[in-house]
This record gives sequence, C-alpha cells and structure tokens, in this order.
Amino acid sequence: MVSNSLVHRKLKDFRFILASSSPRRLEILKINLHINDVKVLPSEFDEDLDKSKYSPEQYVSETAGLKGDDVLKKTIPTADQSFILLSSDTVIVCDGNIFEKPTTKERQWEMFRTYRRHLDVKVISAVRAIKYDKTTQKVSSSSQLASTKLHFRANVTDDLLQDYIDSEEGLLAAGGFKFQESGCLLFGGIEGDYFNIVGLPVAATYQALSEVL
Repeated sequence: MVSNSLVHRKLKDFRFILASSSPRRLEILKINLHINDVKVLPSEFDEDLDKSKYSPEQYVSETAGLKGDDVLKKTIPTADQSFILLSSDTVIVCDGNIFEKPTTKERQWEMFRTYRRHLDVKVISAVRAIKYDKTTQKVSSSSQLASTKLHFRANVTDDLLQDYIDSEEGLLAAGGFKFQESGCLLFGGIEGDYFNIVGLPVAATYQALSEVL
C-alpha cells in the first residue's frame, strides 16, 4: 500500500506544509497520496514573472520555486519541528503561448479561439518539495515537471463555448477551463496524468518527495 511506503514512514518525522490554498491540491494529497496531516500556508508570491524571458517549463519551474521560497522564509523563524514544504504551479500552453487565469470573459474567448485554431493544448506543472531539518537547520529540495496533452475539439461550437464562458466555471482557472468539471466537454482526448490537469501531478509529486526524503 502507498500509505505504508518508505516515503510515508519518513514523512512521520516532519510537519507537512502545502504552500497553496487550492482545495484540489489538498484533496489530491489526501486521497491519492494518503498524506492527511497537512498544514495549509498559501504563498503570497505575486506570480508576475516576465513570460517573454522564459520557456513554459522554465516559467512554471521558477514560479513554483519562488512560491516555495516565499513560504519557506516565513516558516523557518518560528518552526518548532522539521518540515516538508510542497509548492506547485500549473500553466496551460498552446502555440507557444502561456495561459494562466483569464479573469475576464473577453480574455477567456481569446484563449478558446487559440485552442480551436491549434487544437493541441498542453498542461505543464512544476512541483517543488523542500525539506527543512530543524536540528541541522539545513534546507534541501527536489523539483519535478509534468506535462499532459489535451486535444481541443475541432468541431466545438460557438454556442457551447459561449455557454461555458457564461457559466463562469473556468474564469479563475488556469487556461480558462476546469477539465474535471464541465470543461471536459471542450476536449476530445487526453495524454498523460489526469491529476496534472486537476492541479497536482501525482507521480511527479511522489517522486519529488521521494528524492528530498
């Protein structure tokens, strides 16, 4: 059983901190990775890096790292025990463009037009696990990338797109859609880790934890 793995046995010596307020990430940690004792300390990093200076993989890795660093520097001064800190970031990539939360319906329409022109949509996540040893005061970390391909439906109608936009379901989601909800109607196929699309790639997260522990 995963819950009895070496990773889980080692985790018992640490407080586990999630640097995100995402309910989906917390849910995946608990249900799929069986990490139930989680303290949520959301990062306050502005996520305002200049996208033109990074590849999508570099951008998401740097953002995930800076999120973790933000929580780490606030946590160490008051830490009463060793801890594992997990940070993550996810972006949607299409035609070389990085798409995050649209926040407006007009921007969401722009994203969907791009998807319909190019059809191949990629979900890229970076996960960073940081270990702080209270005894030695040493910090170590491990990072992983995950990529999942989605195939946008070529025959998706304007009416369906407008209905989805009007529902506001994807307005505050990376790429403008929630695949785990009605957003799946816009796509015809998936290649890769489903949980990466939802918010936290399971295999990549487990690998990062394994390496840092």
